[in-house]
Amino acid sequence: MSQISLSPFANFSSAVPWGLWVGIYIWLVGISAGSFLFVCWGSLTNNLLLKKITKLGILLSLSTLLAGLLSIQIDLGRIERFYKLFTSPSLISVMAWMVWLYAVYFAILLVSLREFKKEIPKKSFSCFVFLFALAILVVESLLFARPPGKHWHSPIFLLHFLTSSLVSAIATIMFIAGILCAKDKKTNLLSGLSNIALPLIIINFGIELVDILFLGGISHLGNLILLLCNIIIILLFVKKTPISITLGAVMASLVILFSKYVGLISAQIVEPFRGFAMAYIEPRLQFSYTPTVFEFLVGIFLMGLAASLFYILYRVFPLTREE
Repeated sequence: MSQISLSPFANFSSAVPWGLWVGIYIWLVGISAGSFLFVCWGSLTNNLLLKKITKLGILLSLSTLLAGLLSIQIDLGRIERFYKLFTSPSLISVMAWMVWLYAVYFAILLVSLREFKKEIPKKSFSCFVFLFALAILVVESLLFARPPGKHWHSPIFLLHFLTSSLVSAIATIMFIAGILCAKDKKTNLLSGLSNIALPLIIINFGIELVDILFLGGISHLGNLILLLCNIIIILLFVKKTPISITLGAVMASLVILFSKYVGLISAQIVEPFRGFAMAYIEPRLQFSYTPTVFEFLVGIFLMGLAASLFYILYRVFPLTREE
């Protein structure tokens, strides 16, 4: 079977091989693992508020994981050959290890559909899956520790990866809850979740600010937009109305996507020495990156796919524990 090349449609230059689709991938996987962490934490601590989002959290984890894995497969190409990562893997490849972890993680999520439908799963099970979801985020961040990207080698990159994933997860859960929950339950649920989300947003904002200052990118337009958006999100959460919280939640989730995208691209366009970018003189070899219309359309499709998968799972798998 001949390979279908995406090069005429995607702006994949030799300087920036990881573009928009990789950014969407790490965003969706962060939402998946982060949502599952909140579900497991609610079970471990017997937190009645977090128990109410059991259904939303598990199904969101499943749908975003599947859409995220499709996103990275589209970026890598040759989707029909994915099975070779299982049949002939490289034991020294971090990506191969991630594929195996995702396979186990997917199986854990399927088992959780049954376990969390019961009143209270065993503490040992909740503890194991909590640690496993945390490991997913840690190992995922380590994927960026090997390539020569300055941003990815900063002292707080791993911590920033974790906090941003937690913020995008709780924000997405709140946005969905603001749409699906009955009106009489929505206010109390969103207010309670905002008390969890707001400290995480503030912590992530502080870490992001330190990260930006460490890289000397405070004057970069993208970073200034991120900082301004974070301030607006905090103000929306402080207002404490269902509309402001829902708006702040969807904005927080999308801002995390933008943050991951900016961090992903900016690390790949740092010159190893002055004048290096001038060596890229061919039209198809550029030391810069701007997503094409095709990339944006595929990105919208992937986010729509995650939303569609969630809605289908929400209707097909009725978990009643949080009712």
